[in-house]
Amino acid sequence: MKRTKSWLAAVMFLLPLGAQKPAPAEDAKTRLKSLQAEQKQIIADWQAKAREAAKAQERAAEGGKKSIPAMAMQPDFTQLRGKYLAAAKQHPGEAAVPFLLPALGISITPAQRKEVFELLLNEHIDSSQLNQLGQALPTLDRAVSEDYAKEAFAKIEQHGQNPVLLGWLAFARHEKTLRSEPATSKAFLDAKAAAADAIAKSEDMLLQRQFDALVAVQEKFGIGLVAPEISGVDLDGVAFELSDYKGKVVFLDFWGDW
Repeated sequence: MKRTKSWLAAVMFLLPLGAQKPAPAEDAKTRLKSLQAEQKQIIADWQAKAREAAKAQERAAEGGKKSIPAMAMQPDFTQLRGKYLAAAKQHPGEAAVPFLLPALGISITPAQRKEVFELLLNEHIDSSQLNQLGQALPTLDRAVSEDYAKEAFAKIEQHGQNPVLLGWLAFARHEKTLRSEPATSKAFLDAKAAAADAIAKSEDMLLQRQFDALVAVQEKFGIGLVAPEISGVDLDGVAFELSDYKGKVVFLDFWGDW
């Protein structure tokens, strides 16, 4: 009898450790604000170093030195990314998504991006907060790989519950055709119609504007269309119009001083 009581006491003592309750929502908000502040500080510190590096370069040039030590082209978010992922585990369900999205944003390697994408699609695909993920779909083949993009697209299509994700998915699938095919071709018109339907259902204004802008450019400046008139002055100070060169091959070089 005593042994039974002792065993029950031990089980009751261990239960809170094995079945911890999710952290309160307010704690998640506080943690998110803290991590966002840390991210801003990392960026500010990196920008300050970049400004100092530029000044050092100027001083080196004035002193006749050819070079100075190279500086990182972007802030180091390695530790912060780990903190975002840890916070997502501590705050399950809907509360995890606001931590996973910035973790995706500061992921650098394809493997890191795939890790977070998998968490979002496998565990939170029904979340309304996942709408923001749509903007990453058109470049997912380059951000991770073509094979993974196909895999992720299939998951979103099979689930079929989020109109915003489906709209971005349609744009991602047809963007290449819209950019590469003549605006009067059947391939272009079919791609335009298929994407337009899904995008309209998404009611995502950013996506709609991006799609409309792409179509407008292709229908005005696309392959096989007559180029709009261009007037200007050449390097010798002589006025010209593009139509002056009709029937000739013209190479236009657009450049700027950045």
